[in-house]
Amino acid sequence: MPMPGPFAKPRGAQVQGRNGGPVFGVGMRAFVRDTSGKGLVVLSDVSGKVALGHLADGAEVEILAWIPRRAATLYRVQSTQDGAGGWLGVAHLRAEASIDTAAVVAPTSPVWISLTKPGPKAN
Repeated sequence: MPMPGPFAKPRGAQVQGRNGGPVFGVGMRAFVRDTSGKGLVVLSDVSGKVALGHLADGAEVEILAWIPRRAATLYRVQSTQDGAGGWLGVAHLRAEASIDTAAVVAPTSPVWISLTKPGPKAN
């Protein structure tokens, strides 16, 4: 494995593009980000005028291609789960999966942890 050069970014570091969004390379994995609050992001054709489908917020996608645009880079993506594909603007992608707070399950009863050494109880 080649050693990183002096100007290489550390692995996993977020690269920032000129338009303020993250930069993704072809073949990378990313996650869909819903900015509207509806829970879905529309996949479109390259012109952005024809809807091809939709993906749920947090869906994992593979980057297939990109087109630099003055306002925001477009990425051709394909879902890793069902193969749905289309174009998304960089604002609809993030590098890391978000933590779904609704998926975190709180214990139903208190959990007690003893910090003392187990042994016979004193009366």
